[in-house]
Amino acid sequence: MNNSSILTTTFCRKCKKLRSCLETKSNSNYKFLCKECAKEEDLISNCISCGREGVASELLKHGGYCHLCEKDNITECSLCGAEAYNSNLIDGVCPKCANGTNKPCIKCGEYFNKNKLSSDSLCPKCSIKLHKRLRVSEVNEIVECVECGREVLVNDLNDKGLCIYCYCEGLESEIKKLKYKKAYY
Repeated sequence: MNNSSILTTTFCRKCKKLRSCLETKSNSNYKFLCKECAKEEDLISNCISCGREGVASELLKHGGYCHLCEKDNITECSLCGAEAYNSNLIDGVCPKCANGTNKPCIKCGEYFNKNKLSSDSLCPKCSIKLHKRLRVSEVNEIVECVECGREVLVNDLNDKGLCIYCYCEGLESEIKKLKYKKAYY
């Protein structure tokens, strides 16, 4: 929740006067400080949309917008579809797409984090489809595991495109979870 400009009437903890003071649900360096004292400590800034005063750190967390303007200034990135604040968009593109963190899959065109794409720039879904197609054709080609990127033969992958190592790690973690649940029943 955006607590950038939530006020309550109480005694300021710095000047000890009864005034409208900033309020948060957590302990912070600005809780129960009046606007005047907060300005002295440079804790106050303005909403970039309406100019309403608010706590600078809270405004920054929410793209520079106060709690009233925040919802009206959220837009989807034109490439990946992620929601971002208008103040963070560059020509309708989110920072992750603009700086190259998100890249398109060469087959389906959807944007993904470049770490989730295989070395041949395929998303996990397209990689699995390709692996399944290769398995059915019985061509024993060398491909990458969807999870770890190890090069293995297509026939050595399971239906989800995982090599034996990643598949075993997944099973091991599931067994640990089951053992943990049983211990408390």
